[in-house]
Amino acid sequence: MKQYKPKEFSEMLNVSVKTLQRWDNQGVLTAYRNQKGR
Repeated sequence: MKQYKPKEFSEMLNVSVKTLQRWDNQGVLTAYRNQKGR
């Protein structure tokens, strides 16, 4: 599976990075983090 940086993914969806973070917190989408939690 291809992994995207938050900025890249937000541009693909035409939303802000903050929106992606909110969706992650709400369970709308699942963010995958690396071993360092990023």
